[in-house]
Amino acid sequence: MMGIFRVLSPTIAVPAFYMFITIAVILHFLFGTVFGFFLLSLAAYWGVGHYGQSTPLSFGELLLWLSSQPEAYKVAIISAALTVVGFVVAFHTATMNWRNQLKAELKAQSAGEVEEFFAVVSRLISDVSIYVRSLVDAVNTIQRGESQQDAEFAVSWALNESQKFVATRNQLSQAQIEVHRIKGRHYTILSSGWGLPATFDHAVEAFNKVGERMWIRLPVVNVNDPNHLQNFLNQVNVAECNQFLEAAERYSGPISMLAGSIKGYLMSPIMGLSFPMYAGLVAGRKEFKAGR
Repeated sequence: MMGIFRVLSPTIAVPAFYMFITIAVILHFLFGTVFGFFLLSLAAYWGVGHYGQSTPLSFGELLLWLSSQPEAYKVAIISAALTVVGFVVAFHTATMNWRNQLKAELKAQSAGEVEEFFAVVSRLISDVSIYVRSLVDAVNTIQRGESQQDAEFAVSWALNESQKFVATRNQLSQAQIEVHRIKGRHYTILSSGWGLPATFDHAVEAFNKVGERMWIRLPVVNVNDPNHLQNFLNQVNVAECNQFLEAAERYSGPISMLAGSIKGYLMSPIMGLSFPMYAGLVAGRKEFKAGR
């Protein structure tokens, strides 16, 4: 079915797609839910007089008809009605319990994967921030004219950790691609909650803000060169480093808060709201305001 929309032009495909989705939702409600089928049956019952040859009895007329029947018929009709209603209720209850259990499992799985992904992202951003801050600290040590030993140690540590920084930055770059796969895999679950896809997008946007500033230039210095400290100083762009550190400090909190809100929303039907949870939310209102 989706192949038809790919063939059509966007001006036709987009309205047709949403019209198709709207019709599908209405049909699913009418034929796929007990309440919808009940409304459809009532509409068919009350509308039979407009398109049929007979007029249906009203509720009062049905009661009068039932009271006029012999006792044996009354018992048989009422027993059959109770049996049918009981079977429908039992089947509906069992189906709903099975669906709710399956939904709870899927929500818990999605919440765990989303939270774990952004937790890894936050850790990688923290690791990158530590290294970038070491570059700035090394430059400050050289510029302040502190001891030669401290300056050489700071520069040597920054140079030795550069490969780890590159590997961590590559992981963050891969995560910027992986995040779209995470959203695609869990979009059905995310779309079941009001605002969850938008919340996920806000977390991705904050992540990308940090990712845009992580491509700082790394110093390439020969420590055996007598002027290696000056060469290190010339190659480190402090303004570039500070831009990344500011972005990491500004957006790391919202990333964690937004990911946590997604998990909380998905897990709330399972865990429910308790007084300790409410008290914790009230006590952490300042952190929520800071991470907004």
